[in-house]
Amino acid sequence: MGRNRTNSTSHRESLAYTAAKRINDQKSIEILRDFWREEGASPIDNRDDTILHFIAIHGNASALKLLIEERPVSNQDLRIKNNNGNTVLHEAARFGRLEIVKVLVSLDSEIVLERNNKGETPIYVAAANGEKDVFSLLADNNLCDEFTMTRDDGSTILHAAVSHECYYFAIQLLKMYPELARKHDGKGWTALNILASKNLSFRSGSIYTVEQLGIAPFLPVQALEIFMYFCIPAMYEESKPNNNLEDPQTTTDVLIKRKRSSFVNFLLGNAWLTVIDVEKQTHILALTLARRLIEQEDWSFYANCVENPLIQAIKLGINELVVEIVQNYPQTIETIEDEDGKNILHIVVEQKNRFLFDYFMKNVSHIDRLLADTNQHGKTILHFAASVGSPFKFSTEEQPIEKTTRGFKTLILMAWGVLWFKTQIEMEEIGN
Repeated sequence: MGRNRTNSTSHRESLAYTAAKRINDQKSIEILRDFWREEGASPIDNRDDTILHFIAIHGNASALKLLIEERPVSNQDLRIKNNNGNTVLHEAARFGRLEIVKVLVSLDSEIVLERNNKGETPIYVAAANGEKDVFSLLADNNLCDEFTMTRDDGSTILHAAVSHECYYFAIQLLKMYPELARKHDGKGWTALNILASKNLSFRSGSIYTVEQLGIAPFLPVQALEIFMYFCIPAMYEESKPNNNLEDPQTTTDVLIKRKRSSFVNFLLGNAWLTVIDVEKQTHILALTLARRLIEQEDWSFYANCVENPLIQAIKLGINELVVEIVQNYPQTIETIEDEDGKNILHIVVEQKNRFLFDYFMKNVSHIDRLLADTNQHGKTILHFAASVGSPFKFSTEEQPIEKTTRGFKTLILMAWGVLWFKTQIEMEEIGN
């Protein structure tokens, strides 16, 4: 840490470290006062955190105010960064310490412009962690603009909220700043691209569908979990637009959070049901966010050699997202995967996704055109139908087939192979 350390200093640092988390404890306050008087904002751990960092992390606002009275906190003290480049305000924003944030901003409003090693401002950190109250405070004080809402790599606060799966907060951000839906980061990804990579955030990517029945180790338990999933009530509901022309404000869509009875809360307090409940609410919020992002999209952006959310969703089997995109932008059925020249039906068949295959066969008016297409290597849809594949999504990452096809799963995949072989014969008859 660049300074001589003694046993006495280390002991004081240990006492101050422990005292920082004890809120409204008089003895701890005295320890912090003594440390602040003698050591000030010097680092006390290997991360180069100061005592102010720990006070912010634990939300000990009363201690911070007393330290300010003991000895004024300078702007230089507030801008000291730890090894991650985080200031005191970064840490307070990360953990949602609203009272601490209020004090810090009153001392130095310019601290909101400080960036950490990732190029994140405190406002960005608050958004990334879904801390709505802290974010709202900074936004209400006109401390939220394009500069503070964007990381050095071009990622916006909406990117951050979606990346960290803070979907409820992301929906609120999108309502406040709809233009963020079309912003792309340094690699050309929009918030919809990020959402399209989160297959486990959608029901079709979970174990709670009949199509995925058999992926879990014990079939009866999975069947029971699917049943309970459908029995658990939804916590979130989109209000229907009010078409009252005399009061345009009432047409704004609102996401309503339902209140549950104490009895329902008691039942869902069971650890097993809590997991299912959390996943179901996440699926609802993810789909709601997807719909709103799609509404704000300029789909022509994805024609310029940028990764396409539709292709992403098809490859990961996010059926709901694929349907929403196609319903809003029917021209996307003509999408071609750039690197291989496959159309979306090729990819669906290659992924062995029967749901999407049936959906396209029933809802695309010129399906024969897609059936007749070949990719850059001359492969037809029959080649992709005959390829080895799995209808299941075993994880968020692709796994070698030999690692995932063991035991009963091998039999299931063989059965699917037979099914798709029959499908290719049917398609050949359609072509003739």
